[in-house]
Amino acid sequence: MSGSCNNAAEPLFLFACCLRELFLAGCEIYDFVDHLVDLSSDLKAGMSYGELTVPTIGVYSDYDKPIREYKAKEGKLNKRTIMLWMGDARNNHLPSEEKIFKDLCRRVKKCYWLNAEAKSKWNTGDSVIGRYTPYVSELAEVTNTASLIKFLCELQN
Repeated sequence: MSGSCNNAAEPLFLFACCLRELFLAGCEIYDFVDHLVDLSSDLKAGMSYGELTVPTIGVYSDYDKPIREYKAKEGKLNKRTIMLWMGDARNNHLPSEEKIFKDLCRRVKKCYWLNAEAKSKWNTGDSVIGRYTPYVSELAEVTNTASLIKFLCELQN
């Protein structure tokens, strides 16, 4: 995750670790700032986000390239897939690839976006969350552990 997501990085990372343990037979986890990094086999219980070797220094958020890279893996997506994006959708005024994102969302059962930024900042500056919003099943503000728990509890209802 990029530096702009630092406030939520640790709880979201721990959540990803839990997902990996829950779905042993089929959970892929990627991190990105400007390109996908497959963490699926690297995540271990008790790990901290700081232990990962995802390049972040001198790298700027770019959702365009990771979305295109994820599309290359779309053969694995089907109507049983739940796709979860966690990030602030700050894109440094680069292309957003919303058409590809829309296609990815249509191929899966559900697509959730957990935005690591306060709602008051969405769609301001270089935020492109509004371009993705029409295609996600649910968009939630997740800036800390409490808001992550709130999102998970609301999923049960």
